[in-house]
Amino acid sequence: MPRYATDLLEELVATVRRGSPWRDALHAATSRAGGPGDNGTDESCANWIWLAELAGREMAVVLNGGLGYLAAGLAPHFARVCYQDRSDRVAEFARLRFAQDGLRNISATRASVDELPYRGTSADCIALQEVPADFLMTDLARLSGHCFRILRSRGCLWFRWDNPHYYRRLFRADHRHGDHAPAARVASARRVTQMLLGIGYRAVRLYYASLSFGGSQNMVPAAQHAVVAFEDWEAMGAPSRRLRAFAARLGLWPYLYNSQFVLAYK
Repeated sequence: MPRYATDLLEELVATVRRGSPWRDALHAATSRAGGPGDNGTDESCANWIWLAELAGREMAVVLNGGLGYLAAGLAPHFARVCYQDRSDRVAEFARLRFAQDGLRNISATRASVDELPYRGTSADCIALQEVPADFLMTDLARLSGHCFRILRSRGCLWFRWDNPHYYRRLFRADHRHGDHAPAARVASARRVTQMLLGIGYRAVRLYYASLSFGGSQNMVPAAQHAVVAFEDWEAMGAPSRRLRAFAARLGLWPYLYNSQFVLAYK
């Protein structure tokens, strides 16, 4: 989710307050900012919830919630969704869009990703909408530990990270998405898994995913060793197809996908 300039956010919030449909206002604002008019995402970014094996669905927490797509996508699956974002204006926009959409089970507040104002064992699911660009592995471990305290037994933590850009360039799998700083900082799936198990999570499920319009599409369990067919596969040149087929035979599964995500169960 792009972080827009303060004046653009203020204008966006003011426009929605005056009664304009939030989708129209966002489309106009992002177009003026030079970005995609549809913001490049939708509620499909919450599709991973169908893979989660949860004991309860009373409360979900969305950290670094951005424009609210993930919270909105989770709303039908939980009795209550607690959204938070570090920006006052972004959180206010999310609050207004939830009200327009009639999503009364979502509460929105301003809070940084490290602020978790929830009592212990109160959440069934915690989702990190976006790994902060300045996060190191130690930061992710600290946050995962805080989340472990808040999760109920058999609850889960979800977050995703982009595969390092040099792998995607090698196999020409950029798929219309730019490079992201957290990719190199979050490190490998093995380190992430070891970190989560060390904190106390009883199980960590790893998935590969290609991204389509910001949503996690083509979600494949890592243990199945399946290969995704990108939408623009036929448009790629023959050398790229041969290279990626060779990579699949070698078992270089993560390098054929744009991102990975985990469901870590308490």
